[in-house]
Amino acid sequence: MQKPILITGASGYVGAGIYQYLKDAGLEVSGTYHATKLFPELIHCDITDQKQVAEVFEKVHPAVVIHIAANGSNATCEEDPEKAIDLNVNATKYLAEQAARTGAKFIFISSFAAYNPRGVYGESKIQAERYVEQLDKYMILRPSLVVGWSPNTQNDRPFNRFVKDLEADKKVVEYDSSWQFNATFLSHLSQICKEIVLKENYQNTVVPVASNHLTSRYELARAILSPFGVQVKPVDKKANIPEPEIDWTIYQKLDLPTLDYDKGIAEIISKAKVLYT
Repeated sequence: MQKPILITGASGYVGAGIYQYLKDAGLEVSGTYHATKLFPELIHCDITDQKQVAEVFEKVHPAVVIHIAANGSNATCEEDPEKAIDLNVNATKYLAEQAARTGAKFIFISSFAAYNPRGVYGESKIQAERYVEQLDKYMILRPSLVVGWSPNTQNDRPFNRFVKDLEADKKVVEYDSSWQFNATFLSHLSQICKEIVLKENYQNTVVPVASNHLTSRYELARAILSPFGVQVKPVDKKANIPEPEIDWTIYQKLDLPTLDYDKGIAEIISKAKVLYT
């Protein structure tokens, strides 16, 4: 039996990628948007409006909610903390309340920033997680920097930057080499969401969704752009953000697919060739 799935932020970079992946997998998916209607069937909803959230639940009757919509920019969160809290925290509260009322399972796309909060964005994710943790059936997924193809080609994300470099026929580009992080591949995050949706039992836990291979924006750019003849130069922007220590055995404990970094890179190069050549 199909489980109706509701995805918030289905026009965003991450949301659109997961939405398309689950649709292509034949699952029954509905999605919300606020400003940009990327898919014609999406439902308009301001998720900071408690009444509108309730109305969407009445329309969709979701068995599973995948909550993605958020302000994911550290800079804009710092510029307007009140607005950031409204979208990242209060909206999550409203959605969690509706999930509790209807018995829907809840998958929350949080962030690696919740491991070591360094500002409004990380703190807002921690606060939002507290509301999710009050539910009977939930999973919290914490991605790091997300890379990979999405139907949203406009957001300023690494993969979209790489494609724009190729479209502009650039011969030499520069990318930051200072920040070492565990990259998240959008296809892997989407796969994890699908696996959790199909599972009958929820573990009510936090799962880091990333590769256990440390990389940087420079290393990603070099791996993906070099096959196209683009020279990538490192720039030290001194963004020395410490990565959290992760227990990667959680994938075995929960029977979830792990990510092979080299396979993820090869997949991105393949997609870039389709778009660029």
